[in-house]
Amino acid sequence: MDTALLKDILEKLDAVNRESAYLKNVLDNMEKLPADGDPEIITQKIVSLEHIVSCRETTNQQMIAAYSKALQVISETM
Repeated sequence: MDTALLKDILEKLDAVNRESAYLKNVLDNMEKLPADGDPEIITQKIVSLEHIVSCRETTNQQMIAAYSKALQVISETM
């Protein structure tokens, strides 16, 4: 693989990995949603948080796989 292309891919992966402002924004906005002690709203907030965390973990796992593949390509070209 072309090293410039590989470098570009790694930079893009790194940018995705570092992007967490949207996650903080979502969490901040969820915190502001009133629950007023309503068990249904509280449950929905918890389910939403679980989904957000799960999706981020999936992203993290995919990032690790991508980095591993990039490392393999780099190793094969050296």
